[in-house]
Amino acid sequence: MTQVNDQYLRHVEVNNPELLEILNEYSKLHTMQGFEENCHLSSKQAIRQRDFYVGPKHMDEIVGQGAGHEGFPDELVGYNFKLSDKAHMMFEQDADPLFKRDMTLHLRDLNDKMMNFLSVKHNALAAVYPPGGFISWHNNANAPGYNLIFSYSEDGSGYFEYIHPETKEVVRSQDQAGTWTCKAAYFGHYGQDDQIMYHAASTDDWRCTVSYVFDHSDESVALREMVLTDIESVE
Repeated sequence: MTQVNDQYLRHVEVNNPELLEILNEYSKLHTMQGFEENCHLSSKQAIRQRDFYVGPKHMDEIVGQGAGHEGFPDELVGYNFKLSDKAHMMFEQDADPLFKRDMTLHLRDLNDKMMNFLSVKHNALAAVYPPGGFISWHNNANAPGYNLIFSYSEDGSGYFEYIHPETKEVVRSQDQAGTWTCKAAYFGHYGQDDQIMYHAASTDDWRCTVSYVFDHSDESVALREMVLTDIESVE
């Protein structure tokens, strides 16, 4: 099923110059001198199994687990730059200390700017995928919330697929070459069966995704709409 735009997943045009300036720094991370030598590529042994992990057989396996699936993907072939207590896992063990310092400071600055612009407090994902990279089928039921997912791929080969919560069809949202896209979607928890959203992503070229989550408060509903308007604004 081709891309749809409805209450389950909304496509938001990224036009705001201030936001694009921040996002473009993410899309350039892999071009930094020393990137591949110093940054840790997770699950690189699984790259040969990409077709399985983003394919229908694994999708059916994960869906079939029901609430037994914890929510996390089984595999992510990419560079994980989500800042956390395990931030040291972003780098190779013998990484250059100066590179680690400069990269960590740069990522922290970008994350702070994103959270300030979006008025959020939680970064769900920050990943750079190499050619052949992917994130396997999962549903984030362990971390429910209203997500803003920003993605960029150089040649447009990257995509995001999800099982539509109502029709149960697999929907593909294709990247646009050299353009940032934004998907706004609620990922539900177990007990919200009509809002569970299984999804996966893959790419043949360099791809970057950063995702942020709004809280569950009633006040955040109006705030989300304001933020979405700001994202689309050219001013």
